[in-house]
Amino acid sequence: MQLKMQITTPSGATAVAIRPKAIVGWELKHGRKISELAQGIGMSDMSWLAWRQLTDEGSTSASFDDWLDELLDVEPIVDDPTGLPEGASSE
Repeated sequence: MQLKMQITTPSGATAVAIRPKAIVGWELKHGRKISELAQGIGMSDMSWLAWRQLTDEGSTSASFDDWLDELLDVEPIVDDPTGLPEGASSE
């Protein structure tokens, strides 16, 4: 599973690929499975995942709340809106 978010801060827009370590961190913190996001993803979920990934990469050392103060927008990047591998069917 590859999640990508586009974050916008005062310094511009950046694509962030969410890696497994950040996903596992989200699952452990929130007691939910990442597959539950298929039912809908909230702003807090997207923001936390992007922040955790940037923290893991060393791109930010700010606390989540401090980082959130600088966040102007976050949105998922959807490469394949079905979420299915090429050639797969949902039926």
